[in-house]
Amino acid sequence: MEQRLKKLLKQVPDVIRLKHYSYQTEKRWLVHERFYKLRII
Repeated sequence: MEQRLKKLLKQVPDVIRLKHYSYQTEKRWLVHERFYKLRII
């Protein structure tokens, strides 16, 4: 499970960049992802 979550977290910035979101949006998404990860584990 943790392996899959790590892989997903690595893919998030790439997907955000493909959608042409701003750098601030990318940072905010990563903060939310890390928070979510901490709550799951």
